[in-house]
Amino acid sequence: MRTTSTETVTVIRARGFSAWLLATIGARLPIAMAPLALVVVAEQATGSYGFGGALVAAHTVGEIAGSPPMGRLADLWPSRWNLAAVLVLQGAGFAALSWSLTMEHPQWLPVVLAVAVGVIAAGVPGALRSRLTQMVPAPAVIKALSIDSAINQICWAVAPVVVALLAVTAFSSIALLIVAVSPLLAVLACIALPESGSAPETAAGGFVSLARLLRTTLVLTIVLRLALGILAVAAIPVFTDADHAGLAGLALGLYAAATGTGAVTLGARRPLHRDAQRDVALLLALLAAVLIPTLLLAYSVVGLLVVFVLAGFVEGPTVVALSVHIQDSVPVPWRATGFSVQYAALGVGFALGSLALGPLLDVTSPAGAVSAVGAVMFVSACTVALLRGREITRSQRNTFPASTHSE
Repeated sequence: MRTTSTETVTVIRARGFSAWLLATIGARLPIAMAPLALVVVAEQATGSYGFGGALVAAHTVGEIAGSPPMGRLADLWPSRWNLAAVLVLQGAGFAALSWSLTMEHPQWLPVVLAVAVGVIAAGVPGALRSRLTQMVPAPAVIKALSIDSAINQICWAVAPVVVALLAVTAFSSIALLIVAVSPLLAVLACIALPESGSAPETAAGGFVSLARLLRTTLVLTIVLRLALGILAVAAIPVFTDADHAGLAGLALGLYAAATGTGAVTLGARRPLHRDAQRDVALLLALLAAVLIPTLLLAYSVVGLLVVFVLAGFVEGPTVVALSVHIQDSVPVPWRATGFSVQYAALGVGFALGSLALGPLLDVTSPAGAVSAVGAVMFVSACTVALLRGREITRSQRNTFPASTHSE
């Protein structure tokens, strides 16, 4: 049986991995940099942080709406050249968005461009993840997905720091142009990827069949991302209440690092049950149990930091387990679409978690809001775990012909 270290080496030595790594970093950095960059540039151009928030919302809506159709296009036309073309359009879109904010234009124009940029590249993360699983041998797929998740967390940890540094320099007004450079550099890496060959045979079914196949996984994904949505927005008020507002950035950085660590270590392990979704539900219950005591630790800085670290460490393997289930359940002709639909669900969960903070702060403290979301997650996860008392993945796969479910 292969050890974890052996599988890691297998992934790293896979043909095209270096190009894939550069392409993935280049494609995900702009997505992670965009929220803060949009706020910074919009405030510079209009003096309104509110308008920056509107642009972030527009970009997020574009990503959520664009993920399924753009992921499907990536399945139908898997050529590396098509992927490179999409990244060129993304870079050009961010450049156009920067231009629309630095010149005198009606405010609806940057809003439309923000939506368009979100739609254009929404399928890229799923397409690159799907391509990685086809580059490595079957025994190393779980390790590959854990590495992919860790890279994603590294991007989300580094990107805000880069934008924050730009914000205090003379380059703040062109932050979006710098964001645009990242996908353009990723284009060169995409061209160096090994060609995946002709488009795979199209499986019967459609988005309805895919949604039915993944319905529980998508619900669990949304519940999972509630945690990041609430923690990302509540970090500053939570630590402000504890008289250490400056530690909010450290907490989120530790959270991202712990997520990546959890993904690479625990995420590479095989599922405990035949039903991977039940494993995910149990992990989510554990994650929720970490969040619930936040109210009791509201004035303990060390305790709050521990909550963020433990939450990240549990979330890492949970994300990997969700990806592994999609990898095992969805046939190759729909694999990038499946990962892209998962990406959309992550966006929905993050948005719900972020939006929940406002109403919750009307009735409780920031730490209480985190505990309340944790309680909702715990009930949801336990309900799913109880309902899934038997393995149902095989019967779900019958929505697609078995003959197409092959590498």
